[in-house]
Amino acid sequence: PVVLFDCSADSDWPVCLVSSDNYKLGLLAGEALGKAMDGKGIWAAVNWSDAVITNGQRSFGAEDYIKEHYPDMECYKLFFTYNLPDADLTFARDTLTAKKDFGGFITGCESQLAPTLSATQEAGRVGDVKIVAIDITPVSIEYIKDGSVAAVVTQNPFNMGYTGTMTAYKAALGEEVPEFIDSGSAIVDKETMENDET
Repeated sequence: PVVLFDCSADSDWPVCLVSSDNYKLGLLAGEALGKAMDGKGIWAAVNWSDAVITNGQRSFGAEDYIKEHYPDMECYKLFFTYNLPDADLTFARDTLTAKKDFGGFITGCESQLAPTLSATQEAGRVGDVKIVAIDITPVSIEYIKDGSVAAVVTQNPFNMGYTGTMTAYKAALGEEVPEFIDSGSAIVDKETMENDET
């Protein structure tokens, strides 16, 4: 039996996928940005590719959450870089130039945070433009502390690996396993980052 963790595959072989619920990651990002922007203003998501289902789910989850819970927020664009060099940096720069009243970004992958923050720094709007990132790193934790980033939505890679291994062990013994196991996610901001449960 085959157990996957982190990413799915277009195959009937796997008996289980252990992963973050990527649509839920988007919902959490939308919740965090809505809170940071006080439920009003123009926002955009910067992500890698909607052809990769996990990336698309993150952006669409954020859009759905904001539409439902923060109707006074306007989505400027769900932007996908499609792996073009510096496309995220250019988009963030152009957006901040074109929309003087722009309020916030959601970055869908770890690699999109640095260029988006860089464009915000160049515009002199750090803290004014709210940024919520998906995927936590030691650097992004420091950005939360200094106020450059409003929040980060984190996955739980340790639990993903541990649960994936234990699920494969159970499947090898012939035990029935679920088709999907959510390995966990959480919003990390100044309020929650010292919480052990996060």
